[in-house]
Amino acid sequence: MVLGFAEQFYDGVLFEIKEFCVRNTSRGNGIGSEIYREFERRLRERNIENVQLMTLRGNATEHFYEKNGFETDKDLIFMKNRFDPSVFETSFRQSARRCLPKAIFQFTLTQK
Repeated sequence: MVLGFAEQFYDGVLFEIKEFCVRNTSRGNGIGSEIYREFERRLRERNIENVQLMTLRGNATEHFYEKNGFETDKDLIFMKNRFDPSVFETSFRQSARRCLPKAIFQFTLTQK
């Protein structure tokens, strides 16, 4: 299974893989590579020639992606920030009340 999304940029369309799953009992048999090749073929049919993803460094998945043509991007870094949620929540709510209309925080799920 491959899950992700395509995003248009000024120089083309980029597909970002969020999840790529193969049943544990099926690993090591080439099924993942076969799925990826078919996935890539379908992207090319749609003129999508760039794919990116994040994976753990140094484990079997990194090797899998390298084997299938992926490289570590030298220009990008992955950054994260851990914060105290209570501080963020208070600060965000105060800012949101001043700056954003209430409708932005209202989401409705409808069925067609």
